[in-house]
Amino acid sequence: MSLPLPGPELHAGMFRQRTLKEVGFALDMLRSQAGKATEASQTILIEVLERLSDVVVDRVVLERTAVGKEVAKLQRNEDRSIARRAEGLQAEWRRDFGLRKQVVEGFIEKGKDARDIEEGLFNVFCPLGLLEGQAYKNYQRHYKRICTHLRTRGAGSLVDRLAEGDLNCLK
Repeated sequence: MSLPLPGPELHAGMFRQRTLKEVGFALDMLRSQAGKATEASQTILIEVLERLSDVVVDRVVLERTAVGKEVAKLQRNEDRSIARRAEGLQAEWRRDFGLRKQVVEGFIEKGKDARDIEEGLFNVFCPLGLLEGQAYKNYQRHYKRICTHLRTRGAGSLVDRLAEGDLNCLK
């Protein structure tokens, strides 16, 4: 029996509550190790950072948990491997957050519901929650395509169909 393929019906946004719990657990572990310089503590910090790199930390998770602030503190850790991992996570989150924010701002210029449209676009073309490789290219290509459709006005246009509720922004 094989796992279902990621796509519009199966995407990272569906697991947000589980992600929030995972990140909450990771935050508790980070806070419990704060100020400790033992080898066991350093090992725990590395494991927690690896665990955080495996979950999809998007705008919602960053806003609700403030995990970015805790990881930023680790950038000043004496152990360079921990500091580098923390810097890498921060850079990845900042890049993804900035890109998605830029897309939302692009949609805002063309109409309301920008966050919902972007969320739907992200869920369909980046179902694993990763803005990398072919998923990123598809996300970019369809962003441009949707922007073109949002410029068109009149009966039957995308803007008209969204306003009338014929289409759901999240799908």
